[in-house]
Amino acid sequence: MIVAHIFLLSLSSKEKSVFMRKILLILLSLGLLMACNQKEENATPSVVSGNEDIRLAVLPIVDCLPFYYAEKMGLYDSLGLHLKLCPFEAQNDCDTALLGGSVDGSFMDAERFAFHQKRGVALVREMQTEGDWALLSSGTLRIKKMKDLDNRVLGLPQRTTENLLADQALRQAGMKPTALVRVQVNSYRTCASMLENNQLDAAVLPEPFATEARLLGARQMYEARGAEKSRGMIVFRSKYIADKSHAKFLELLRRGYNQAVDSLNRHGVKCCLPILLNHYKISQQVADSLHLPHYSHVRATK
Repeated sequence: MIVAHIFLLSLSSKEKSVFMRKILLILLSLGLLMACNQKEENATPSVVSGNEDIRLAVLPIVDCLPFYYAEKMGLYDSLGLHLKLCPFEAQNDCDTALLGGSVDGSFMDAERFAFHQKRGVALVREMQTEGDWALLSSGTLRIKKMKDLDNRVLGLPQRTTENLLADQALRQAGMKPTALVRVQVNSYRTCASMLENNQLDAAVLPEPFATEARLLGARQMYEARGAEKSRGMIVFRSKYIADKSHAKFLELLRRGYNQAVDSLNRHGVKCCLPILLNHYKISQQVADSLHLPHYSHVRATK
């Protein structure tokens, strides 16, 4: 306590204000995360195995939209595939379901996949997905360029593509990776809400949450480019892939996905509007402003 008191006395009034603001933001974020985690622990998603051929964990981001569309339009039923989509709000929840065997496959980004590989987790990349990410700053801050975010609080999940994009944005601005105070926020929806309510100075968000943040006044500081847009993938437990009888299910999964992206590329948001409103839980205004990526037919990444 004495050391902390001496440290505070050594700071100017402006430095004290910035320091205390960071501490309050971090404590507020931790409190919110603990509440969210407790809520998630008490609510177990319905992923109990039935007669499904594939149980797939998905997130409310544009990478997973073709699966939602194919399932809701009956494309998989027409192909004879019994697919169960298991929606989650955060990547770590998808991971828990996948590693625990509650689902057979899951959306995952490249950085998260590499993290699990280093831990010796037996996973197989099956398909590549496409999406968009952006680093945005709070609209209430007088921030016009990346360097204005120095020593500001950034919200994002751990060990994910969002961290890679933050590093790239900082590198292009000539800033060190430690220039931002990174606070772990696992749920994209929660992170977007915290940015809107000035509990975060900046956040890295995928679509459609990036569009929602921009409409609410957030400023885009950096967006994914080129190969950065294709960091997502669908992975399966190696044990599932090893069963040769599952090969036909995976082929049907790809065929249904390709049929879905053909429709999404041709008709855009209007053909999937009910999914965005009812399952992604975004507003009509956000849906009207959302630009979907031009999806490619899936490429196996094995």
